[in-house]
Amino acid sequence: MKGIKTRQKHLQYAIDAVDKGIWWGEEALRCHYRRHKASKLFSRRCDRKQAWLHDEAHYCRQLRSVMEDRLAKAPRTIAQRYYVAWLEDQLRRLKEQYVALDSEQEHVLHKEAKQLQELLHAATASEAVPTRRFQ
Repeated sequence: MKGIKTRQKHLQYAIDAVDKGIWWGEEALRCHYRRHKASKLFSRRCDRKQAWLHDEAHYCRQLRSVMEDRLAKAPRTIAQRYYVAWLEDQLRRLKEQYVALDSEQEHVLHKEAKQLQELLHAATASEAVPTRRFQ
């Protein structure tokens, strides 16, 4: 009788251990799924923003080329000085806009890299599944 009770206790302990293992596995899977979805969302948003910035920079380069061409062809007479000044001002603005777009592009990449690094850190810090630490 004592052997049966001991065996029942042992089997109950084994069943509890398996249940906890399943729970930890499900928890790890849920965490992984959330991190994966978040990284896809960050990457998709970054891709869209990068595509928009690329298009804007392309338009800015085209406009800049047109303005430089018009400025080179503009007559340097007294009657045209306001026109030339306007062209120079527009060219200056386009250069500033191009620099701003370039800075925004770097900021977006830096921001996504930071978010993905935080997700990677969260994934490697998880206690649900023992993993090797990434460097």
